[in-house]
Amino acid sequence: MNDWIDFLEWPAMVLTVLAAWCIGSRRPGRRKLGFCCFIASNVLWGVWGWQAQAWALIILQVCLCVMNLRGWKKTLRWNWAEGVVLMCAAICGAEAVRSARQRHRTGRRAGRTKKG
Repeated sequence: MNDWIDFLEWPAMVLTVLAAWCIGSRRPGRRKLGFCCFIASNVLWGVWGWQAQAWALIILQVCLCVMNLRGWKKTLRWNWAEGVVLMCAAICGAEAVRSARQRHRTGRRAGRTKKG
């Protein structure tokens, strides 16, 4: 049984690297895949850490899993916002879309300017 659990270290490492690669993408679908891989790697590292009695590693993985779930939630929210912008584009025309996308990316609301 221990030999099988010792083997979990390698898939956990591969999933962590794959997740980091996917998280850096601009595509929401790829970022969601990255968060799924990170959460799966958190579970694998936790199981491996339990067998190795690496309690700090287990606590770290729980904390990272919570942060990954938060990132997953933010990615879903961002995707929804982008969908609203695209829907407005279909209704209002291209110029309104460019301005809405710019405001969405900079986090500014209409009518507000940056203070110098």
